Amino acid sequence: MKVTKSSNTSVADTITVVAVMIQFQEDNSGLTSGNGKFDLSNKYFNPNTQRDTVIDSPPYDSAYFADHLLFLKNYYYKSSKGKLVLNTQLVGNVFNLPKQMQEYSPQKFENFLKMGEMFKDTWARVDSVVNFSNYNPDKTAFVIFHAGVGRDIDLASVIGYDPTPYDLPSIFMSLNLLKDIYGSNYNGYQTSEGLVIKNSLIIPSTELRELELISGNTLIEIGMNGVLVGNFGSFLGLPDLFDTKTGKTAIGRFGLMDGQSIFSYNGMFPPEPSAWEKIYLGWVQPI
Repeated sequence: MKVTKSSNTSVADTITVVAVMIQFQEDNSGLTSGNGKFDLSNKYFNPNTQRDTVIDSPPYDSAYFADHLLFLKNYYYKSSKGKLVLNTQLVGNVFNLPKQMQEYSPQKFENFLKMGEMFKDTWARVDSVVNFSNYNPDKTAFVIFHAGVGRDIDLASVIGYDPTPYDLPSIFMSLNLLKDIYGSNYNGYQTSEGLVIKNSLIIPSTELRELELISGNTLIEIGMNGVLVGNFGSFLGLPDLFDTKTGKTAIGRFGLMDGQSIFSYNGMFPPEPSAWEKIYLGWVQPI
C-alpha cells in the first residue's frame, strides 16, 4: 500500500491498525527462545527504584503492546507532520495457536509457507471473537504480536552460531507474499463477516535476548520499536533500502528502511523516513 496524499492538503490520511496477541503450544525446546507462552514475569523490575532495569522487559501483556502501538502512532504522525493518522486497536484476548512455535518457523532455503499457516491459524481463531464487518480491508493494517523473541539479529556473525534457529523472523506478510505461497488465486483470509484480511505484520513480543555462552550469560538489549515501524513502512509501500540478498546496509541511519535504522539506539528510536521516502509517500513536495 502506498500513501499518495498530496502534501499541500489539510486532510489527513487515516489507517486503522488492528493488533492481536498470540502464543503457541508450550514447549521445552532449546531451539526457540522461551516456552511458546508470553512471559508475564517481572524479573527485570527493581523494587528499590520502582523501574525496569532493561529495555522492553516483561510482562508482555496488553498494556505493553498498547504502549508500542502508541509509539507507532506517534512516530508516523510526527514523521508525516500530521498527514498520516493511525487508529490503533488492540484485541484484549490472547489467542492460542494449535502448534508449537518451531512448527511455524521457516528455515534456510524454505519459503514462508509455515508462516502462511500461522497467518491462517491466527485469523481463524480471532474470527470467532472479533467482528470484522466495519473494517475497510484496503485501509487496515493487521498486526500479529506473538510470544517469543524475533529472529532478526544475525547471531552467527556475533557469537559464531545461532542458538535458537527456530525463533520467528519479523516480516510484513503482504498479499503478494501470500500469493507467492498459496498461488495467484489466493486473496487472503476471508472472515465470517466477508472481510478479506490481505496482510499481517508478524512482530515478536521482544527482541531482548539472553544468551548462555562459555564466557557466561549475556543479555542483548534491543527494543522492538524499530522493527514495528519498519514493517509498517513496508505496509505503506516503502521498499527495503538495503541489500536484500546479503543484508548489507545501504542507506544506514539516514532513513527508515535499513537494518541500521531499525536497530538504531538499541531499536528504541528509529530515525524518521528519509527525504526520498517522504516524497515517495506523498508527505512532502520536493523543491
